[in-house]
Amino acid sequence: MSLENWSEEVALKYLQTVVVIDDGLLIGAEGLLGSEGGLLDPVDPLSVDPAEEDDIPPSDVEGSRKLGGRPAGHSLEGEALLRGFAEQGLVCGLLTPSTQEELQEIKDGKTYRRLFARADVMVLDWSLAGDDGRTTRALIQSLIGHPAGQLGRLRLVCVYTNTQDLERIQKELVSDLRSMDVSHQVPDSAKVGWVIQADDFRIAILGKMGVSRPPHFAISEVTERQLPARIVKEFAQAAHGLMPGLALNSLAILRDNALLLLQRFNSSLDPAFVSHELLTGQGKRFAVQLISREIQAILEAVDAGSVLSLENIKSWAKGTIAESDHDMPQVKIGSVRKFDKAAIVDALSQEDFSVQSLRDLPPAEGAVIGKAKLASLTSLFLQEEDALASDEYLGRLSCLSRDLFNDYAGAKSPTLQLGTIVARHPSCRGDGENNSSDEESLEYWLCLQALCDSERVHEPRGFPLLPLREARPGTDFDFLVLDRQGAKRALSAVARPYQMKVVEFAPSTGEDVIRAGKQGASFKFMDVQGSDWYWVAELRPEHALRVSHQMASLISRIGLDESEWLRLSGNNKK
Repeated sequence: MSLENWSEEVALKYLQTVVVIDDGLLIGAEGLLGSEGGLLDPVDPLSVDPAEEDDIPPSDVEGSRKLGGRPAGHSLEGEALLRGFAEQGLVCGLLTPSTQEELQEIKDGKTYRRLFARADVMVLDWSLAGDDGRTTRALIQSLIGHPAGQLGRLRLVCVYTNTQDLERIQKELVSDLRSMDVSHQVPDSAKVGWVIQADDFRIAILGKMGVSRPPHFAISEVTERQLPARIVKEFAQAAHGLMPGLALNSLAILRDNALLLLQRFNSSLDPAFVSHELLTGQGKRFAVQLISREIQAILEAVDAGSVLSLENIKSWAKGTIAESDHDMPQVKIGSVRKFDKAAIVDALSQEDFSVQSLRDLPPAEGAVIGKAKLASLTSLFLQEEDALASDEYLGRLSCLSRDLFNDYAGAKSPTLQLGTIVARHPSCRGDGENNSSDEESLEYWLCLQALCDSERVHEPRGFPLLPLREARPGTDFDFLVLDRQGAKRALSAVARPYQMKVVEFAPSTGEDVIRAGKQGASFKFMDVQGSDWYWVAELRPEHALRVSHQMASLISRIGLDESEWLRLSGNNKK
């Protein structure tokens, strides 16, 4: 199975809900049958000349006072859409506003806010009641905009329209996004059609059939029967790639196994859990750990990482190299090795491919990689600057569980515990004020307080903090974080135990942990002396425990008085 097909399969597993809004929807036969049992052609109220209204049949006059009137051939068969989405396994809701009041309810979003917020896909007509996109533009702005502190939702917005000029619609929506300061990209329409792509949404402009358009719009013209499958394809493009596919597949697997989780965590556990909580006071953390471990067990059992098969990885690598802008992919290990595109693609196409295939590949410029220490091949796929950014992002993801620029919807303020990285100004006075706001002067510290000692804090308590050294470019480091301005900071945990500092913090009223307070877009802790400690990030538990273990090993060293000759002749030279 190709990577493209796999992506669509994952998208179909994940997708559940579609909402269609079109004032030309035809649902059933009610109100549509004439006296002879035939379907009446709806009438567009905006196209009727009042002077000619007497010539319109009575049933059409009644229809023209509503929003449902449409020129013949511009309506959607609602039942056909429902059937098409049902065949894809998707739940579809149809909204067909027939009055100005219903249209206003949709535009305001008050009545349908929860419905729209939970829909994976929104299919919108462009011209509702002949307003040339005003309602649809307002609705799209409300769908992709979200209040500060709340994250958006991955969704596909599909404009399915009989408008002739699809490019004009794209330009108007791009103008709206720019006015909202929403980051987005406009891909090449000749390859993917008229779409707008962003991190958490994709807008696809599709044309209804039966409208005369220039030939270059054909890529975006879709019949009603084709619409469900096209929507799955567009959603797959919204989360296209290996890692997005992994995340989407994992979410779909968890949806499918929700019942299993409920069965595993059933009410028969309540007495034992309450007993554990009453005895230890740490039941909440324990229960969350159980849930997270169960989720990991499910993902591993169902092989959520199947998208990361060697076949898919090779397919992605070959496609990316073939389409890249730079003619000669390169690897930098001290000196730069440049390779011919075709040679790399041929190596990746080998049945018995391994990294040794690349190590042995003769470069177009430079020496063979051979046994040289190789930390990254990312520059084969991206320009050097972008390759470094990708490596750094994966590095941060692997060592940090949370930071200022990757928070969660509804997340509470962070607490001071094992793995918390904080920063302070050396010039911080005891009144909570700083003499400097310069990020360059910050000192970084790592909290090594055991988790059990970070909870049930009812009075001032000392927290051991280990200084972190900011590494110079080109030197070794342990963690990569972003400061409050988003600048990269490479930090190294090479301090000695005697450099640790124990700082006292007191809990806020009603808290039994040391919780950070919100300060603008950042968080800060205040110690009992009134000094500020800015929260930077949380290390993943394994990384925090590694540093803690290193410190414990240094503290537990046994110092011997022995012959220097004996020490240097043995295995304890360090």
